Formats: sequence, structure tokens, C-alpha cells
Amino acid sequence: MSRSQMPASNKSQQSNFLLRSPVGFFLGTIEKDVLVSLQWWAHPPSIYEQETELAHFIKQSLASYFTMKRDRWDFTFLLPGTPEEKQVYISLLKIPYGSTLTYGELAKIVNKPRAARWIGHVLSKNPLLIVIPCHRVVRKDRIGEYSAGGSSTKAWLLQWEKQQASPGCTPPS
Repeated sequence: MSRSQMPASNKSQQSNFLLRSPVGFFLGTIEKDVLVSLQWWAHPPSIYEQETELAHFIKQSLASYFTMKRDRWDFTFLLPGTPEEKQVYISLLKIPYGSTLTYGELAKIVNKPRAARWIGHVLSKNPLLIVIPCHRVVRKDRIGEYSAGGSSTKAWLLQWEKQQASPGCTPPS
């Protein structure tokens, strides 16, 4: 479904949805027909789900990430931050599914070759987990931390993507 075919939300300015996944729960917030937040939770948060037609569409699109190779989104989302931070997020969107970059490599891509720690800081503020794939950025010596869910969640996501890139594989346990 293309963005032009995407359902419009109800008259409400904001809606929420909860996505259950193999690595926990994701709470999504939509404002004015745009996904503005997708946050990880270990346990389902107590929310009032206002699952509009658009929220249902976005939820189903995100759920497909956990059931098949999904590296493009058919919904509109908000790139947060300053112009420099947006440049980092845009660069993240270009990392191929199942691939990784180091913080240092990403710093070089955004023309800040000595700013690997700053890259980590920007990624720690990512409000759109999975959509903006900060889990694809690793330390050069090991996997590193993942602000939402810890390193085990990050490892699962990376293993999942690599397996999905190879036909006939099953999800990691």
C-alpha cells in the first residue's frame, strides 16, 4: 500500500497502539496522521489504545518486520531533532537490512569523524525504534548497548535481520 493509499486517521489528533513482539512491547503514538513515537517496553504499559484505522495499518506494517523481511515503511513518520541529528537518522535509514555500521563509521558518513560518542548520544534519543534502525549501529569491539531493551534485544534484532536476509531460517530464541 503506498502512502497515497494509506488510511486517514479519525478526527482525533492523537492515537496510540500497542505492538507485541518477540523482544517485548512497542507503544506507538500517532499525531496528525504521522507516527511520532515508537518506544520499547519489557511489559505492556497501561494505556488506552485508540486504535484508529491508521494506527491499525501502522501496527500491521510494523508487525510484518517480525514475520518477514521489512526494510521500508508505507507510513509517514517524524524525523526528530536538530538538522545534524536528522542527518544521523537519515543515514541510519540507508543502512541495509541485516547490515551494521560502527559508531565511528556513521560519524564519518555524517562528516563528524571524531564524534562517535555524539552519534551514540543521538541514537539514545531515537523515538522511533525499529523504524529508525539504531540497532544496526555497533561498537567496533563488540555489539554495544541498545538503549531500549539492552544488548540482548539488539543482538536479537540483528540476528533476526541476518536470518531473514537468508531464506529458510527461523527466528532466534
